[in-house]
Amino acid sequence: MDNETEIVIISTESTYTSEAICVIRCLSGTARVGTTFDTHPASGRVIELTEIEWYGHKVDTLDEMHSGKAHFVGTGAEQLRKYDVLKTPQKE
Repeated sequence: MDNETEIVIISTESTYTSEAICVIRCLSGTARVGTTFDTHPASGRVIELTEIEWYGHKVDTLDEMHSGKAHFVGTGAEQLRKYDVLKTPQKE
């Protein structure tokens, strides 16, 4: 069963061209390494979650209501800001 995943950016630690390292909180679903998120749904641009760190340990998932450090790559990742809410793309 595929559930929508929704995360919020708590803070941005560093950004570079097409990548960002942020502290996130998972609001719903489960954030997984390899998951793509819409940056601006109307534009069709997505970024990929490539790494999650939880209390100093690399993990593959981050469950609902937990926070961790996340590394994103993709066009527009460098534009992520505090309080941005990202969702997995809608399935058609």
